[in-house]
Amino acid sequence: MNREKIMTLLKKSLRFLPDKIYIKLYYRFRVGRALNTANPSTLNEKMQWLKFNYRGPLQSIVSDKLLVRDYVAQKIGKEYLIPLLGSWETYDEINFNDLPNKFVLKCNHDSGGLVLCMDKNKLNYKKTKYKIEKSLKSNFFYIGREYQYKNINPMIICEQFISDKGLVPMDYKIYCFNGKPDMILVCKDRFAHQNHRASYFFFDSNWKFQPLNKGDENRADI
Repeated sequence: MNREKIMTLLKKSLRFLPDKIYIKLYYRFRVGRALNTANPSTLNEKMQWLKFNYRGPLQSIVSDKLLVRDYVAQKIGKEYLIPLLGSWETYDEINFNDLPNKFVLKCNHDSGGLVLCMDKNKLNYKKTKYKIEKSLKSNFFYIGREYQYKNINPMIICEQFISDKGLVPMDYKIYCFNGKPDMILVCKDRFAHQNHRASYFFFDSNWKFQPLNKGDENRADI
């Protein structure tokens, strides 16, 4: 049995466990050592500590891809949001005739429940329905016991496709510590094609490459 199948079995069969016990088992399996919650020293350990000890009022709002839009609009303006084409509770409510030829369909409460439509005439509607409805039934909380996902109301959202010369643009994720940007993750060639693997690169705030991924120390193409 490969690692991914073991992880799936772990998530499904151990959902009944209390959060602390589950997180410690999950951490040991993924990282290979015991989780130090008494004196966490690494970023990973501190993130697990937060799962036990922090319940912020904004956690679920900023983790909800639909509700966070209102928060962003209030803070910096709606002009920074990707245009929303629609939101629905069920897949059967979607009228694809009303959507443009290119769009992005996803769920608001999870990670990975996304369908990128580059041509509506070539969209596999059967696979799209299966993927979206499967995502709607999932609760992302049970994977890593991240509290912010537990009580999000599952919804389907459709956003305008944003392109870079017709292709999916690079994705920038900024990691902040104490309210200040510190690390930048650049995701390149995401969703290029089914058998293509995306590239992930870390940089510091001065755009100096940081070899944080396994194998990055041998890269010569940065």
